[in-house]
Amino acid sequence: MENDKIIKKKYGTISNLLYVISENGSSNNKIILILLITLVTSPFMQYMWYFVTKYIIDAISYGGSKQKIFIVILVGGIAYLIVYLLSIYVESDKQWILFEQRFNFLIKKNRKTLEMKYEYLENQKVLDCHYRAMGAATNEQEGLEGMMRKTIDFISIVSIVIAGMCILGNFNIYILITMLLLATVNFLIKNKVNAVCKSKIWDPMANTWRKVEYMKNLTSDFNYAKDIRMYGVAPFLMEKFKKINNSVYVNFKKNRNYWLIANEIGNLLWILAQAALYIWLTRDVLYNGMPIGNFTLYLASASTLFSYTSMFYSAISDLMKLSISVDDYRTFMDIENVYETDNSDVGKTKIKISDKKKYKIEFKNVSFKYPESDRYVLKDINLTINQGDRIAIVGVNGAGKTTFVNLMMNLYEPTEGTILVNGIDVRDVDRCDYYKIFAPVFQNINMYAFPLAQNVSMNDLKSTNKEKVKEALERAGLQEKIDELSKGIDTEILKIIYDDGVDLSGGEKQKVSIARAIYKNAEIIVLDEPTAALDAIAENKIYENFDKLINDNTAIYISHRLSSTRFCDKILMFEDGRIIESGTHDQLMKQKGKYEEMFELQSKYYKDENVG
Repeated sequence: MENDKIIKKKYGTISNLLYVISENGSSNNKIILILLITLVTSPFMQYMWYFVTKYIIDAISYGGSKQKIFIVILVGGIAYLIVYLLSIYVESDKQWILFEQRFNFLIKKNRKTLEMKYEYLENQKVLDCHYRAMGAATNEQEGLEGMMRKTIDFISIVSIVIAGMCILGNFNIYILITMLLLATVNFLIKNKVNAVCKSKIWDPMANTWRKVEYMKNLTSDFNYAKDIRMYGVAPFLMEKFKKINNSVYVNFKKNRNYWLIANEIGNLLWILAQAALYIWLTRDVLYNGMPIGNFTLYLASASTLFSYTSMFYSAISDLMKLSISVDDYRTFMDIENVYETDNSDVGKTKIKISDKKKYKIEFKNVSFKYPESDRYVLKDINLTINQGDRIAIVGVNGAGKTTFVNLMMNLYEPTEGTILVNGIDVRDVDRCDYYKIFAPVFQNINMYAFPLAQNVSMNDLKSTNKEKVKEALERAGLQEKIDELSKGIDTEILKIIYDDGVDLSGGEKQKVSIARAIYKNAEIIVLDEPTAALDAIAENKIYENFDKLINDNTAIYISHRLSSTRFCDKILMFEDGRIIESGTHDQLMKQKGKYEEMFELQSKYYKDENVG
C-alpha cells in the first residue's frame, strides 16, 4: 500500500456537495424531491404575506372592494396553509430519510472495513483514517448527515436571497447593492471575531477542558470514592475544581465581550441600512408617487434579504467546515479495494482453490517488513508444508512466528519473494476462497454476542448445523458446560444484547475457539498460541489433545514454549525473523544449538515430569 493512498485527500466543497447529494439520491430519490420542494416553498413562505399586505394596503388606500380584500386574504391564507403543511411533511420526511442515509453511509464504511486486507488494519495511517471516517458517519449534525442537512438549509437560504434580490432589484438596484454590501461587511466582521475567539480563547483552552473533564470524572467516579473519604481529599478537590471553573468563566466572559462588540456593529450596520432605506422609500412615496403597499413590501423584503445574506455566508462557511469531515469519509472509502471476490483486481480473474482436498504451501525467498519500516520482520524464508504435516513454529516473542502465519494465510503479502499454494502464487488466488482452507485458533480469543451455536459455526442460524456444533463442542471438552446451560447451544453469549447472556471463563473460551476449528474442518489448522495465558504443562496437554482431534489435516502449532510441540513432525526455530534451526525434537536436541539451549532453560520451570 503506497503512502498517497492513505494520506488525507481534499476533494473540495463543491465536489463533496455533489457527492452527498448523489449518494443520498442514488439510495433514496426522495431527497432530490425534498431539495426541489424546498427551493420553491422557502421563498414562498417568506415573502407571500409581504405581497398580501402590500395588496391590502393599496386596496385600502385606493378604495378597493372589501370583497376583493377578503378574497385575497382567504386565497393567500389557503395557499400559505397548503405550502406550510407541505413543508411540515417534507421536514418530517427529511428527518428519517437523512437518518436512514447516515446509516447507509455507516454500513458502507463498515463493509469497507470488513473487506480490507488485514495488514491495512494494522497500519496506523489507515486506522487514523478509519477513525475520522467513523466520526463523519456517526453524527447527526456533523459529517455526511450534517452536510446534507446544511445543503438543504443552504438551498432554502439561496432561494430566499435570490427572491429578495429580484424584489429589491425591481425597486432600485442601488438599494439592492447597498443591502448586499452591508450584509457582507456584517458577515466578515463576525467571521473575523469567530477566528479571533478560536485562536485566542478556545484553542488555548484545550488543556483547560481536559482538566474540567478529568475533575468531573474524578468527583463522580465510584472507584475514587473510598480514597476521597478516607484521606479527606474532598476540600482540596473542590478548591481545585473552583479554580478551573473560574478560568473557564474568565474565558467565557472574554468571548461574550468580543461578540458583544461584533453584534453591536452588526446592529449599527442594520440601523444604517434601514435609515437609508426609509429615506429612499419615503422620497419615492412623496415625490415619485410610489404606492404605500410597495413601501411595506420593499421594507420587509430588505430586512429579510439583509438577514438571509448574512446567513448565506455563514452557510457557506459551515459547508466548508463540514466538507473537511466528508473528505475524511471519502479518503477512507477511496483506499484501494482489496478483496478480490469481485474479480476486479487490476482486471485479473482470481483463481478459486478451495475445492482441492490436498494443499502444498511453499515459501520461496520470502521476506516481509511493515510499510515505512526499514527493519525486516522476516527474512529469506524457504519452506514447504505438505498435506498432513505437523509443524511447530517456536521461538521467543518477537521472533516473527505470527507474521509467518499471517503471510501463510495471506493476511499479509510478502515484501519480497513468493508464496505458492499448489504451485499457484497466492496473490493470484481469490482471498475469501483461500481463507476457507484454514481453521485458525488465535491467541486473542473473541466471543460474540450471539448464541453459542453461532459462536462455533461463525455463521447465521439458518446455515448452522446444530448437530455438528454439538459434536465439535463435545470433542473440544465442553459437554459438561453445555449440560449446565438451560438453553444448551442456543444460550446467548455475553450480556451485551441479552440480560440473560452467559460469560464464559478463559478456559471455556479457548475450548469454544477449538470447537470452531473442529466445526470448520478445514484442511489446514493453525494454533497461534491460544494457550499463552496458561502454564506450560496445561498448554502441552491442550496441544496434544487437539492434535488427536484433527485427523489427517495439516496442523501448524505456534508457541514460545518448546515443550508443547515435541510431538510435531518438524520444528522450526525462529530468531530475528529467520529460521535458524529445523528438524524433529530429537534431532534439534542432538544438534546442541539454540533450540536445545532454550529447551533446557525452560525445562527448569516445568513441574510435571512428563513435560521437559
